[in-house]
Amino acid sequence: MKKIISGIGFFLSALVIGNGIVSYCEVSGLKERIQDLETESDWIGKQVSAVPFNQNKKYVFESYDEKSGSVKQQVYRIHSYGENQIVLQKEEPDNQEVFLIKVKDDYLAVYKKADRQLFETTNIPIEALPSDEQVQVLAGKEVTGTEALYSFLENYSS
Repeated sequence: MKKIISGIGFFLSALVIGNGIVSYCEVSGLKERIQDLETESDWIGKQVSAVPFNQNKKYVFESYDEKSGSVKQQVYRIHSYGENQIVLQKEEPDNQEVFLIKVKDDYLAVYKKADRQLFETTNIPIEALPSDEQVQVLAGKEVTGTEALYSFLENYSS
């Protein structure tokens, strides 16, 4: 009888120890999975919190044209982007008029580029512009479209 009780005790002990080992392995596996999920969640959170590109936003590149003595603008929009590259697409103006902003009697004046006719005079003194803008205007800043023209002028009007 003692042997039977000992055998049952031994069997129950082995069962409890085996169950403990299995539970420990499962808990360890769950802990690793939780850590993996937390790491993924942090990575995804960083991606989501990054400032996204606005595909409708215009990016303007300006260059000085020595022949005409004016500053030319090229407008681009983001076509597509990925982790390692951004693809820009040049926007061609839709028959928009091109203007030159120059100085006349110490104030900004707007000319039509096509015929060099005075389009508009302003009450914005050249001194109201930052020095880099002053240089561009003195060289003849080129602006495409009335929207861009009035946006520029609004920035410096009082």
